[in-house]
Amino acid sequence: MIEGENGPSGREWGELSREVREIRHDLRNLKMVLDDQVTQGRELELKLGTISTKIYTTISVAAIFASVIGFIISIISPLAG
Repeated sequence: MIEGENGPSGREWGELSREVREIRHDLRNLKMVLDDQVTQGRELELKLGTISTKIYTTISVAAIFASVIGFIISIISPLAG
């Protein structure tokens, strides 16, 4: 960019204006991509929470089932012997 006594020429201002518009457009696109990534991250966190809850519930049910089976075996063992 060459500055004359009166500042940039009309052509130079036009080029600068075009570059600013392109940068603004690029920033808008990046913001949209970032917003989408944040939304996907939140969705993944919710899914992970749901999966964790299901896993802990399954482990709890298995532990209760094993306790019931152990209790039944402890009652039946003396009767069989």
